[in-house]
Amino acid sequence: MSNLRAAPQRNSKRIRMAEDYETVLWRNMDVGDWQETIKDERSIFSDLYDITVRRIVEQLERNEHDVLLDVGCGTGDIINRLPSSLPCVGIDVNPLFVQECTNAAAERGTADRHKFFVLDAASLLAWWTKKGYSAKFQRPLVICCNNAIPIMPEKLRPHVLSAMCRIAGAKGRCLVTWWHGRYFSHAVVNYYKKNPALCGTFDAEQGVDWENRSLVTATDYSTKWLVPRDVLVMLSSCDIPIHYDTFKLEEESLGIFTYFGGKQTEAQSYYDSDEAQTFYSSIWGEHTIHIGRYDLTDAGLQGPSAASTDRILNAAMLHEEVIVEHAKKFFGPSQIGAIRALDMGAGYGGLLRRFEDHGVLKCGLGVDISGAMVAKAQLNNSNSSVLTFKKESYLCTSLGDASVDLVLSMDALLHVGRDGQRQVLISPPRDLM
Repeated sequence: MSNLRAAPQRNSKRIRMAEDYETVLWRNMDVGDWQETIKDERSIFSDLYDITVRRIVEQLERNEHDVLLDVGCGTGDIINRLPSSLPCVGIDVNPLFVQECTNAAAERGTADRHKFFVLDAASLLAWWTKKGYSAKFQRPLVICCNNAIPIMPEKLRPHVLSAMCRIAGAKGRCLVTWWHGRYFSHAVVNYYKKNPALCGTFDAEQGVDWENRSLVTATDYSTKWLVPRDVLVMLSSCDIPIHYDTFKLEEESLGIFTYFGGKQTEAQSYYDSDEAQTFYSSIWGEHTIHIGRYDLTDAGLQGPSAASTDRILNAAMLHEEVIVEHAKKFFGPSQIGAIRALDMGAGYGGLLRRFEDHGVLKCGLGVDISGAMVAKAQLNNSNSSVLTFKKESYLCTSLGDASVDLVLSMDALLHVGRDGQRQVLISPPRDLM
């Protein structure tokens, strides 16, 4: 009989404390409660576990990996079904789960090759290096299964995915699996409502967002089920390159399976760094971060002695004015105030703010891969009812078909290489306009 039968109910509006309540839920989850909902033959995930193990074995054989790292290994339901000769490392935040894994490895006689550790995924990369694994293994297969990424706190996701990529390196591979949003309603009825240890008891009319396929229960458990487009957007926003030669997405049963290499674009980590933020704000202030046209640096200034920063800001401002006037001329008077715009690589949001000041826009969305840039843009435009800013890669946005009239981008395309530039220039006419 399991020790934990029902998670305590809490007011879902209560402000979260420093430690995420959901992390506490997972850390204290009882082994029996978890396995009862996952391993039972009546579980909706029974077939999916078989499929996941089969795909992992196929990947191991295809690329001759020398180790498997399971991020969020749970009770070892994947590692314990893999070939016993393969070195495996599993980490999980729940010490009860890790002990279950360790006991199972001892019973199988694989304790010398299958190692399990209590670890918060936020510390993954430093821990892997400190353990000496980065020097020991050259072709890791790094997996994160069972919708673990969307369940993690949003701020943690890019750090975990980045750590996975760095551990995989040039010769390794990452495999992340997601629960398919197509089956969200099925899961609410046949999994979550039958899992009081995780979710408590809840009314399907409260806490369930059917349209966006997300759930927040009174225990502070939250989850979001993604469709393939959502997966691409999330991975792109975390600096994972979505290129046909290195990336693969496949659907099977209740799962979405994504395979990608260890290389990241590094754009997000660069723009989010303290050094980059200090550099840009020191030169451009809080308005914008683009250079502007060189031929406009001295336009309207009194004499050649103006400071370099003033000349740059002057060029940026005049360049924005030129773009706004060009858009007004292109769309004509009848469309002024009705234009829906997207700024790809919006930075601090200065260009969209210029459009708003001229009364051109009905609505404007700025996307940027840098969370620091987006946070500042949101702060700068907090009083705007027209502008919205999201942390997304412009290589793959969440916008639907025919959702904007005008696509803007200043200087941002310099940073994605030729493949990224081709991807962007093809995408707006096809997906957005």
